[in-house]
Amino acid sequence: MPPEAWKRVAWREGSKGALVKEATRVRVYRSGLRGEPIPSSGWLIAERSLRGDDLKYAFAWGLDDLELEDLIELAHVRWVVERFYQDAKGELGLDQYEGRLWLGFHRHVALVMLAHCYLTLRQAYGETAVGPPTRHGTGKPPPARGFPPGGSQERRQPAARSRR
Repeated sequence: MPPEAWKRVAWREGSKGALVKEATRVRVYRSGLRGEPIPSSGWLIAERSLRGDDLKYAFAWGLDDLELEDLIELAHVRWVVERFYQDAKGELGLDQYEGRLWLGFHRHVALVMLAHCYLTLRQAYGETAVGPPTRHGTGKPPPARGFPPGGSQERRQPAARSRR
């Protein structure tokens, strides 16, 4: 690509300022068996560091209406997905499913994702955002559940009977 085809793109703010790279895109077309043309086109997106090294490529199909900046931002969403996968495996046991059924696997993944969302929100907003559970609008916490139901063992002891 000629030097004038490259454009500086900032896709988000980092801890040390904007994250910036040079990027360009080229229209590409798919081909079928034996080189037969397929009526489908997309973008080959190239990005490199400002020093000109560290060249990376990505394909985008069906995103013809997006500008180069939007395509680069979309390409960098992958980091968020990888971070979730790493956290879910390390903290929540995403990789510990040992079942055989597809439905069970989907349930496992759904529960891990729900737990991850809950913990992320709790970490972001603190204890006040989630708060303790309450009885339906009364502001009182629900009764303690445990064994035996209804309270401690001492209260459940039958009273001693006197024999007369």
